[in-house]
Parts: sequence; C-alpha cells; structure tokens
Amino acid sequence: MTKYLELPAETRFLLIDEAQSVKDTLAMALRAVGLRQVTQCSDAFYALEILHSQDINFIICDRGLRNVSGMELLKEIREDTSLRHVPFLLMAQEATKDDIFLASEFGVDGYLQKPFALKDVSAKIMVAMSRHLDPSNSEQHFDAARKLLSEGKYAGAIGAFEALKERYPDSVRPHVGLARALRITGKLERAIDELRLATTKNPLYVHAHHELGIAELERDNVDAALLAFEAAIQASPLNPIRYEAISDLLMRSKNYSKAEEYLLRAVKLELVYPSIFSQLGKCFFMQKKMEKAIQYFEQAITHQPTNTSFLNSLGICLKEIGKYDEALRYYNSALKHSHSDTKVLFNKALCLIQMNEWDRAAKTLHQILAIDPDYTKAKEKLVYLEKLEKAAKTG
Repeated sequence: MTKYLELPAETRFLLIDEAQSVKDTLAMALRAVGLRQVTQCSDAFYALEILHSQDINFIICDRGLRNVSGMELLKEIREDTSLRHVPFLLMAQEATKDDIFLASEFGVDGYLQKPFALKDVSAKIMVAMSRHLDPSNSEQHFDAARKLLSEGKYAGAIGAFEALKERYPDSVRPHVGLARALRITGKLERAIDELRLATTKNPLYVHAHHELGIAELERDNVDAALLAFEAAIQASPLNPIRYEAISDLLMRSKNYSKAEEYLLRAVKLELVYPSIFSQLGKCFFMQKKMEKAIQYFEQAITHQPTNTSFLNSLGICLKEIGKYDEALRYYNSALKHSHSDTKVLFNKALCLIQMNEWDRAAKTLHQILAIDPDYTKAKEKLVYLEKLEKAAKTG
C-alpha cells in the first residue's frame, strides 16, 4: 500500500491537533500504509519550531487550533521561503465557502473532513500530494516567481508576478509578490499601490498589510506604517509572530518605544512564545534599560533553557552592567549546547578582557580562529591584547 501512496517509507509527517486521540488515529492510519516517521504537536508555535529544526515532508493540521489557527499557520508557512514547499492537508469538521476560498488563496493542498475513517486519510494524502506536485498547480507558478525574486532577478520576478496577476485575477498573492519586487527595486509608490489594492481585495491577507507597513516605513511614513501594522494585527490578533515581526521592523528603524508597545501587547495576551520575551529583551537593551532587558531574557530562557541566542544575549546584558562572572556562566552554558559558536566565544573573550583575564581571553580568541581563520574581530582583539601586555611590561 505504500506504493499506492507513492510516498517513500521515510517520508516524515507532522501532525498538528489539540486532541491526542486525533493524532493517534492519524498515526495509526499512516502506519497501516508503512509510513512510520511521525512527529506530533498541539499548537502552531511549536509546529513552526519543529518545521525549522526538522526535515518535515508533509503537514496534516487541524483548522480549529486555538490562538493561531490552522489557516493562520498555513499563511505563515506559505510566506516562509524555507517551508513553503511542504504539502499541507487541512482538517476541519466543515469547510465553508470562505474556508475554501482562503485555503485556495494560501495554497492548501487538500481537506480532510472530521470525523474521518482510517481509509480516508491515505486517500486524502494521495490526492493532496498529487495536487502539490501537479505542474499546473498555482503553487508551482508562484514558487517560480518567488524563486526569481529570491535570486535577485528582479526584472524577471516583476514580469512573472505581472503574468500571475493576469492568470489569477481573484488572488491577492500576485499583488503582494509584485509589490515586494517593486519595493526592493526602489519603486515604492507602485509597490504601495499594489498593496493597497491587495488589502482592499482581501482584508484577511495578513502579509499584504505587513508588506504595506514595510513599504511605508521605507519612505519614512511612520504613521501610515503603524496603521498598516495595526491592520495586520487585527487580521490575526492572537498570532505572536506578527508582533515579533512588526517590532523587529520598528527596532531596525529605531522606533524602540513603538516596538516596545507591540511586544508588551503580545505579553499581555499570555501566549507562550519565547521569542517575544527575547525580542523585548533586545528592545530594552537597545534603549539601555538593562535591568528590564535581563528580566525578559531570563523569561525567554525559562521557556527555552538551551537556546544559544537567548543565553548569549543575557550574557551580553550582564557584561554591560559589570556582572562578569554571571555573564561568563551564561556564555559557558550557551557553549555547552553550541561549542563552536564564534559569536558566543567572541563575547566571552570580550568579557574576559574586561576582567583583565588576558591569557584566558587570548586562548578563547585563538579558539575562534581555529574555527574561522578569517574572523577579523578576533584577530584585532589579539593585536590589542599584545599591545596591552607590552604596555604592562614596559609600564
């Protein structure tokens, strides 16, 4: 029966549903046809972590997940260049006309109606996979256009998205893709026109509002950007990914107070999403509010104690306020999980220099150069240490 599905036995499935009984039934149906590589989770946040850390080949997801629904997760996946190629089967008790329209817009590969029988699962997977691989599938056309954009072939991307506008007149995705290409090439006014049209045609297309905010920021129209970002939030109010992405853009443009407002709104929603705490830590760090930065990095680490980036960031904050021993403890903890991380090693070396532990700092810098011989900052710090040592001897 594996041959019937035309899927290799090593195909890895991600099953996303809040009910363990549903996931168990799905896993049983997959095992019945020789597919045993299954990962399970209960929410969209954890699903995204899995998708970024494992090689997942097929997603089966419930429509009715709390906070971030299955449809919202699909939107995020289709906008992520590293994930959009994964087939997506959406489960729902009943698919409305709006659901079907939205699913088509965001590239769902098939529906599995609840409740389902074991035989339904294999049949729906086969149909979804066949649709996903069909050269006439719209996703293949969109992927070709986005590939041109990602490769920097902007003229070709603009032409491809213009063609997609003609081919799929009811879809807003060609407008959003075209707007990205136009924005990158400096044609901001045309990009904004495309995005405004997209948000009018489909107010639920979160990324159209988000892209409009980016374009408005690029022409220094902060008020218009904030209105667009707010529309993105309203279209997906319980999705912390939006708050994180918006705050990141605002921080890059040095609008730290506005970024802080968005992040604190996300915290008040009480969504367990460690990156929000980390982002708040960065925001407070950029504003030199070290105690608050430390507080939020600690919260991020509470949820993800082995996250190297969180541990490194907390170490930097502690170093900035002179708590060198504590900073070293977090750097060393990060290096336990990623012993060749040159960024962490370099921050550790800086901390050791400030502690006047020159020999240990030099040893750490040499360790960096053994990993990356072209690490310029490490070379510069070694020269600096040599000058310090000479000055100490002659002084």
